[in-house]
Amino acid sequence: MAAALGRGNVNVLAGYPERHGFDRARRLDTLADNLRVAADAMGEIGIGVVVEAVNTVDRRGLLLSTSEQALEVIDRAGHGNLALEHDLCHMDIMEGRPVLSIGVEE
Repeated sequence: MAAALGRGNVNVLAGYPERHGFDRARRLDTLADNLRVAADAMGEIGIGVVVEAVNTVDRRGLLLSTSEQALEVIDRAGHGNLALEHDLCHMDIMEGRPVLSIGVEE
C-alpha cells in the first residue's frame, strides 16, 4: 500500500498486547521479532519502517508510550530499516519538552 501511494515509510504501532501470561520483556521481544519481519519485507520494496510511541491519556494500554521505550524496541530488533517516528503531540503529553527527549540540547 505504501509503495502504491508513493510513501517512503510505514508506521508500525505496537498495539495492545496480551498481558496475561507474558511479562513485558517477552512482549518487547515479540514486538522486536515482528518489527524485523516488517523491516525485511518493507525494505525489499524500498519502504522504511518507523516505530511510534503513543500517549496513554488517549490510548491506554499500548505497549510503547515513551521515546525511550520505542528506542529500546528498535535496538532490540537491531535492523537498519527501522527508525523512530517521534510524534511531538504524543510525546509532549508523555514527556513534556519533546525535543529534549531525543537528546537535542537547547
